[in-house]
Amino acid sequence: MPWACSGPFHVICVPPLYCDCEELALTREKPCRASSLGGKPRCPNRETQMIRFASRRSALRGVLGLALIPAGLAACARNGGMVVPHAQGEARLSAPPRRIVSYDLGALDMLQALGAGVAAVPAVRMPSYLSGFEADTYPRVGTLFEPDLDALRAARPDLILVGGRSSRQFEALSAIAPTLDLSARPTHFLADVERNLRSLGQVLGREAEAEGLLAAFAGERAALHARSAGAGTGLMLFVAGQGMSVQPPGGRFGYMYDLFGIRPVVAAEEAPAAPAQAAAEGSPEAAAQAQARREAGAAQASFLLSALRRNPDWIFALDRPAATGGEAVANTRLAASEAVRGTTAWRRQQLVMLDAPAWYLAGNGITALRSAVAQFSRVLG
Repeated sequence: MPWACSGPFHVICVPPLYCDCEELALTREKPCRASSLGGKPRCPNRETQMIRFASRRSALRGVLGLALIPAGLAACARNGGMVVPHAQGEARLSAPPRRIVSYDLGALDMLQALGAGVAAVPAVRMPSYLSGFEADTYPRVGTLFEPDLDALRAARPDLILVGGRSSRQFEALSAIAPTLDLSARPTHFLADVERNLRSLGQVLGREAEAEGLLAAFAGERAALHARSAGAGTGLMLFVAGQGMSVQPPGGRFGYMYDLFGIRPVVAAEEAPAAPAQAAAEGSPEAAAQAQARREAGAAQASFLLSALRRNPDWIFALDRPAATGGEAVANTRLAASEAVRGTTAWRRQQLVMLDAPAWYLAGNGITALRSAVAQFSRVLG
């Protein structure tokens, strides 16, 4: 639901802001000129380049009475303003946001792509393309896992963005300002990213920019898929701790197959169940859960061996230590595995080390995804 206006306003809409000519409201229906001067609102052409509003009384004052709305945003709200869909439901915004705080780097990625700024950021290591947000000019408001609520209140946000790691803080943050959860479900990852980008475009009055980014992304993926269709099979591995784990379709990083157009050597239903969250130390459940985790670890190791024996043509590795500022270990870990060395991927040196900070920290961002597509396109030559 787009921004809605009421009152004695004279509005000229700029695509992608559209207004319902019957309601004098901004909608996606059609570009229109909603006037308080009487009669049915008239719809101008799509080349209109400004959003202007003035009361009927001030219309005669010309330029002196003209108010400009920055970033193409509407100036008022009616009937509760805008309703924006997100991962945990819908949020209602009564006015266009001017002070956004993002606790999700994928959302920060999309804000930057849309040409929008933020009022504050969490204290976190950023991927290189987001390093501008590490400047001291941006107040720090806690971490991705633990927001500093006092610092957040001091930043006076009128919109807060969470996702993934920070989504558990949704309720606490919603008490401070309207909050959107821009998480992307592993089973519907790319569709959720599209929804999130459109939601931000709607909120910012930059729907055309959002649609342009999505169109470019779709074109780049289609071009890659045309080339990867004959590239064979692939296996996505997440390298962390002392080992590495298979990422099947529908798994945490399993969107790789859909993103790159690579046929997986494993199916989603083959994946072992994830171990339960650890119980409190010394509790009756702790011993049972410890045993369950050991069994889950053994099942993961068996799944990895089974996947490698299916001889993938490509292996894609995401190196967690490299993503978090540590020393990269994926190359060493892969080379040490006899099962890896027995694959076609190893023999042909078709091992792709993914951009770890972008994938691990901001993987649900449109820039991160387009960069990933570009990387594999270069690999294919």
